Amino acid sequence: MNTDAPVPIPGVMIVEDDATLREDFARAVSAAPGLRLWGSAGSLREARALLDAGPPPDVLLVDLGLPDGDGTTLICAMREQAPDARALVISVFGDEAHVVRALAAGAQDYLLKDATSDELVRALHDVIDGAAPLSPRIARYLLHQFRTAPGITERGRAPLSNREAQILTLVSHGHKANEVAERFGLSVHTINTHLRNCYAKLEATNRVQAVHRARSSGQIG
Repeated sequence: MNTDAPVPIPGVMIVEDDATLREDFARAVSAAPGLRLWGSAGSLREARALLDAGPPPDVLLVDLGLPDGDGTTLICAMREQAPDARALVISVFGDEAHVVRALAAGAQDYLLKDATSDELVRALHDVIDGAAPLSPRIARYLLHQFRTAPGITERGRAPLSNREAQILTLVSHGHKANEVAERFGLSVHTINTHLRNCYAKLEATNRVQAVHRARSSGQIG
């Protein structure tokens, strides 16, 4: 008899003050295989009440410009409550300052609100899988920021292990965590643990930042 417990479906919490957009996002999540709608809110106050009421969601989909504050404060609050939770920002703001601030707060990816439902669902799955490739437009902003930021390659950091460097190299080429896991004969959980170790060693909060710092220090090609 098979006694394996079913794998839980990741829950997504939506925080968006525009009711029409919030309903659109909710429909996209509810209709997507492998995702479930954990809950939705239109303000920071409503979102915090939901988070305080029970176990946190797996992924937070959050707008930045909320009526009672900035969405990045919710990212920070959720990560204190659940360090393994993921965050995806969706915003009308595409300027470098907003992107960098969101990623510095702990967001794994950043989408603009002109993204399609398919792009939104794909980004959520990527965030869950640990890949989270940023859109080319957003990545250009970040790479410019990292090139002009002083001292990012001079910090004393623990070097990546050979396996960590191999995994980060594959991720930098666009491979998802499940693809990397299959290549090495490891579990996705193990791959994501290696990636988190990479981020910690490189003092990075997202894939683009980790890849850039690893390349700048000569640890990956």
